[in-house]
Amino acid sequence: MVRKLLFTVSVLLLTSSMAMSQNLAIGYMDPQAVLDTLPQKDQIEKQLNDYIEQKRQQLQEQTADFQQRVTAYQQKADQMSDPQKQAVEDSLGNLQQQLQELRAGIQQDIQQQRSKLLQPIYNRIDQAIKAVAKEKNLDFVLNKSTSMGDNIIFYASSKNLDITDDVAKKLLNN
Repeated sequence: MVRKLLFTVSVLLLTSSMAMSQNLAIGYMDPQAVLDTLPQKDQIEKQLNDYIEQKRQQLQEQTADFQQRVTAYQQKADQMSDPQKQAVEDSLGNLQQQLQELRAGIQQDIQQQRSKLLQPIYNRIDQAIKAVAKEKNLDFVLNKSTSMGDNIIFYASSKNLDITDDVAKKLLNN
């Protein structure tokens, strides 16, 4: 939080000092609001949710298999010799490790799939931002908030500085 605040203050100080020396034009926008206007967003969310469900099923199957093996071991442990117990426990430990690695891999796979699905839209948004910034002769376009939802722009003297609607219109018209 402190880092974000320091970063925001330093960006504002830098841009304000540059603006004083050059009369810079600065705009801001809310990328999430733009994203919400796109019809492709629902299709991408469905694809991502389907992918997540597929990965969840895979994890559930592996977890159920592991639990069945643990239960089988617990039922037969009294009838096993110590070396047999140790071998099964080692095997279960390996399976548990593999399950943890699968969980981590699934999280990473989901992030990669999300990026893969959203990247074309982000590229289009970026192009629209550049086009609107050019049309309005803006030197900088700031994000209205961080990815965590914390505001970066707390005050703007003019609503004209907010180019969110212009970017959304540009995207819908292309």
